[in-house]
Amino acid sequence: MAIILHAAIRQVWAIDDSLRWGLTGSTPQISKAGSEGKWLLDQGMDISPEDIDSISISGVIDSLFSDAVGIPLGVLEHMAPLSNPKLREVGSKRSSAGWQRVENFIITSAFVRLLGASEQFELDALKALLYYRPQGLSYKISQDESIDVEDKVVLEEPELIENKQHFKLPTLWTWIKRHAENNVERSKLLSNVYGIKTIPEGFTGKQREQWYESRNAIAHGRKDVTISLKEYVDVQIFAVKSMLFVFEQCKEKFDLII
Repeated sequence: MAIILHAAIRQVWAIDDSLRWGLTGSTPQISKAGSEGKWLLDQGMDISPEDIDSISISGVIDSLFSDAVGIPLGVLEHMAPLSNPKLREVGSKRSSAGWQRVENFIITSAFVRLLGASEQFELDALKALLYYRPQGLSYKISQDESIDVEDKVVLEEPELIENKQHFKLPTLWTWIKRHAENNVERSKLLSNVYGIKTIPEGFTGKQREQWYESRNAIAHGRKDVTISLKEYVDVQIFAVKSMLFVFEQCKEKFDLII
């Protein structure tokens, strides 16, 4: 069972599914609940029985915010002092969202999660390689059967010792994990220690860098970023092809089924 590959593909599929539902304006959970009010109850909102069939999601959010802050968010936004009216849209542009850009909010949200799925796959693959094939490039292909990565390696929960996470599968992961979470360092580890490349045919490292720059700008609210559905699908194709590329290299070079 290729647990790492299956988990990663399933993650991409789930993001894709949410993207499709979001763009079509349909939410199966709300439909299943029967009304927005009943769904809000499932979300932990305190709603009186007589309001269940008439209350709206937007109304509840407005009410909670007003009760906590003392003024509706929309009113507060207009009251915030601004000496130059021309600068009023700076925040909206940095958010890459807003009522007139709902589709971009949905696509960019999925885009951030998609690259996250790609990162997690590479982290899982590197951890498995370090555990099962610590020899790195010096490993010799044998006539023995390939090894399937066990779920205990992929899903290991670290032990917290003196406020520091400690791993056992392998112990080395305790020190390498933080470095591996950096895209550049992770690529170097996979390449230098195992000779494994992550950029599939038809794509370039420069493309990947640009996508991560956009991801960081979205996540940190640095600037206006627009991701078209076409670009999202391109990134989705890249992510899955990269996963399959790494999977084949692990299998062919290290007899490891990730």
